Amino acid sequence: KSISVCFSKYANFDDRASRSEYWWFYLFCLLLQFGTSILGAIAGGMEGSDILSGIAALVIIIPTLAVGARRLHDTGKSGWHQLWMITIIGIIPLIIWWCTEGSKEANKYGDPIDLSV
Repeated sequence: KSISVCFSKYANFDDRASRSEYWWFYLFCLLLQFGTSILGAIAGGMEGSDILSGIAALVIIIPTLAVGARRLHDTGKSGWHQLWMITIIGIIPLIIWWCTEGSKEANKYGDPIDLSV
């Protein structure tokens, strides 16, 4: 369900995303990249692997950034904090924030996520 939600909100950087939504989509992206690498290597050698993995990466880059921003919004932080990924040390606070439980009350990014749906 998390994967379909992330693809339905393909370029939505405005709302909030739960921890499970973020991490299930992240797992899906890792498995997709791994699978396309193996499939490409079988079909066309290392060059085929690079082409297929590159296409998969282009397909998932925007929803990955969008769900990351929505996840940060759930913790009350701006999605622009993802730019910290450019620095090596900046990934540490991002991982901590992505793992942190979201706020139970409404914040400036919207109402809390209803997980009962």
